[in-house]
Amino acid sequence: MADDLRALPGVGVVDRLLANSIGWLVAIAVVAALQIWLIFTHKPWLDEWQALQIAVQSPSLSDLLANLRYEGHPAPWYLLLRGLAAVLPDPLLALPVAALLMAVVVQSLVLFAAPFSRFERLLVALSQFVLFEFLTLSRSLTMGVALVLLATALWHRRRAVWLAIAFLPQCDFLFGVLAIGLCFLRWREKRLWWPGVALLAASGLIAGWTVHPAPDIRPALQAAPLANGIGLWIARVATIGFPLQWNGGALQWNSAAPVLLLPVGGVLFYAVVKAEIVPYRDHAIAFFGFVAITFGFSIAIYPLAPRHLFMIALLLIALVWLRRGQGLRSGRLFQMWLAIAAICGLTSVMVAAAKPFDTADLAAAEIRARGLVHKQWFAFRDSRGQGVAAINGMVFQPVGRDCVEDFMRWNFSADYSAEEVSSILDQYARAHGRYYILSDVPLERHVPFAQRFAAYPAGYDGFRFYLYVVAPDRADAVPTAKRCNGPVRPLRGG
Repeated sequence: MADDLRALPGVGVVDRLLANSIGWLVAIAVVAALQIWLIFTHKPWLDEWQALQIAVQSPSLSDLLANLRYEGHPAPWYLLLRGLAAVLPDPLLALPVAALLMAVVVQSLVLFAAPFSRFERLLVALSQFVLFEFLTLSRSLTMGVALVLLATALWHRRRAVWLAIAFLPQCDFLFGVLAIGLCFLRWREKRLWWPGVALLAASGLIAGWTVHPAPDIRPALQAAPLANGIGLWIARVATIGFPLQWNGGALQWNSAAPVLLLPVGGVLFYAVVKAEIVPYRDHAIAFFGFVAITFGFSIAIYPLAPRHLFMIALLLIALVWLRRGQGLRSGRLFQMWLAIAAICGLTSVMVAAAKPFDTADLAAAEIRARGLVHKQWFAFRDSRGQGVAAINGMVFQPVGRDCVEDFMRWNFSADYSAEEVSSILDQYARAHGRYYILSDVPLERHVPFAQRFAAYPAGYDGFRFYLYVVAPDRADAVPTAKRCNGPVRPLRGG
């Protein structure tokens, strides 16, 4: 067996500190404080707002299910948000409270149930994957992570484990794939329980039924050309090995690692997988099967982002967890990878202390201060008004459509050139008068008649906000009343 992490300089001291009950309790308190602070200071981004808006603004459960046909995600996460919004004093609190509920489960399992040393458990808890990606952002992925680790912790419970496995398809398609992988491992260990398999099959069918695509659905992202898609997938998988995300000369969430670190991350991740997965045939089949699905999905449907591919890291940790539960040790490379992931997680904490995750609230405050909430607004690109719409209770008209929306219905794709966008916006001003534009890119070059009156820098998510007025000397355009995504009820107050 490989030497453990205590052989590395300085680690033995930390191990001895954590061996002390007081030291361990202090470490747990630090993790809890960081996690709670991250969750409740986090500024949601558009995908988080989308889920909350659909959950709360759908007038009925049948309307909610109809909206999910344009989303590709099953209902439970939306039902959780809907229930929380109904009992909390402000519906916007549903996102952090839901994340906190999942965080309590995940961090408790990691810190108290994982068969790792205390120092390893601390590294997992502070890792970029757990501390930030999985538990700070409030998404259905958060629920799926909790269920995967719950299944791992309950692995030796013949029946209880199946409740967690069977519910996984209700979180996301990729979690359904993970459920099949876990089912395969149960079969190989001769622990298959047929009522549990039947429950998993029923859950998968229900999940599939709730998200079967509407005939006019348009994917939010398009598959890249084959060579580009392969290169993008490789770079994002390499980022798992060194999850420090970077773009445009700065740290930016949901991006690949810096170019110089990509080879380091790729080699390290390859080495960890070779040491921890390859020697164990059944685990290798489950692991590489999941990796292959992410590759095929990225090439054939749309490119999975780092936030999706980090589920590969979750599976790796879960498989090592299962082996450690059988008394087998892991090598130094695995522990080194955890240490790097924890450093990256603490880096995200520092970023969160320095700037907001998203700056939609600043743009929303500017619009309120100028009394422009109920004016005619366009959003370019289509989904960039999401957070502002949620915070201010307002709507945006997508470029090229004659309707308005607050959350997105993915049945339209404005694949216009800059010249076409400029022409559409100019024609609208000539026909209707003064209106306003929210954009995440500067429009001066292509829409010279738009006058910028405010701009806000990007948060950790990389999205900037630019506010423009068009035809300021003319009378206000009458806001469009027709909705792209109705029927809806208000996010707040109804």
